[in-house]
Amino acid sequence: MEALVSPLAKRNVGYYLPGDGQDPETAQRLKELLTQIDKERGTLRNYCYYLAISPGLFAGVINQLGMAGLTHVVVPILRVWKALPPRNFPNYAVGTRGPKEADELIGRNGRR
Repeated sequence: MEALVSPLAKRNVGYYLPGDGQDPETAQRLKELLTQIDKERGTLRNYCYYLAISPGLFAGVINQLGMAGLTHVVVPILRVWKALPPRNFPNYAVGTRGPKEADELIGRNGRR
């Protein structure tokens, strides 16, 4: 099994691109990075993504990705979200204190 894992591990490299997901410049930088990765590694647009964003910002980030021509990024994400049943996730508005469930969880331990 090690022989199968080693060549794969040597090819996989992680990249981190900080930026404001609502800013078109960030989406453009991502597009340029992905183009560079394709050229250097021959990935053929085969990527694994992790978007560390607040749920309240998700729609704006996805919109910017789409406007930058990164629909090959956006479409699979939207397909998965459409296929999954909605969860009872305590979303909250951007800029607010957060969901009341968070306060309740903290309060269970006698904290404030």
